[in-house]
Amino acid sequence: MNIYIRKKRWKLILFAGAAIIVSASLYYTNLLVNEIRLDERKKVAIWADAIQRKADLVNFTNKLFEQIKTEERKRVTNLADAQRLIFYAENNDYLNFLLNIISANTTIPVVQVDDDGNIVSARNVEFDPDTVLKFDGNIRRIFSVYPPVVVNYYKNKNIYLYYKDSNIFSELKVVLDDLIRFFFSEIVLNSASVPVIITDSTMQRVIQYGNLDRVKMQNPAFVRKTIQSMISQNPPIRVNIADLGTRYIFYKDSFLLTQLQYYPYVQFLVIGLFLLIAYLLFSYARRSEQNQVWVGMAKETAHQLGTPI
Repeated sequence: MNIYIRKKRWKLILFAGAAIIVSASLYYTNLLVNEIRLDERKKVAIWADAIQRKADLVNFTNKLFEQIKTEERKRVTNLADAQRLIFYAENNDYLNFLLNIISANTTIPVVQVDDDGNIVSARNVEFDPDTVLKFDGNIRRIFSVYPPVVVNYYKNKNIYLYYKDSNIFSELKVVLDDLIRFFFSEIVLNSASVPVIITDSTMQRVIQYGNLDRVKMQNPAFVRKTIQSMISQNPPIRVNIADLGTRYIFYKDSFLLTQLQYYPYVQFLVIGLFLLIAYLLFSYARRSEQNQVWVGMAKETAHQLGTPI
């Protein structure tokens, strides 16, 4: 009897020791996972904040370019007014003042065209106005981006002022386009490994995406489900770009962070399954041992009974 009690006591001690080891392992693992999760979450937050700041910068730069475009339109309108008033100027000082306004334009390409399509004069252009007399072909195409400013100088006689963006504005526009292109490329190829989807203003058509399975992204149902999942985790970042329209940037936690959230439960399940299998094996071994004991006792009993007979 004492042997069985001692055996039972050792089983309880071993079970308690195993429980302590498992609990300590789960606690320590969960602690590490939480620390890694917080660190990963900080990276995602830093990435999202950086993207938001760059989006604000892109929006601000875009608004600045729109203001520059508006100012250039005003300058051309002022040139047109000065051109029109020249025909009615009687005072030499006033005439010189108008001529100074026209000559002060050193950046905006302007072409003056009459009703017959002849080039009257040109300023800040890349072609030679002395050799090119007609406003047609490639020149008309280049200078027809914006509607011309009409100057009526006598009854039904008009002069049309065609213009295009200044060289400075065009160079800055190239810089802005590069900024926008690199901005979206950096979002897709982000260092934080954050799954990203960029859509148009309808939030339906995908423009670009990153850190997502290319085959699955061909499935509209998967795309809709992923976007909804991203919205539930983080509000989308909105970027307004004049030439491109509104863009929405959706993102969610990285794949590593998603794995870490479920890792403690997976570990607990694996350890629990291991303990269950160990218990079943131990019970099977104990039953086998008991069966062997009963078989041995039955053989011994039969032998003892058979001897007197």
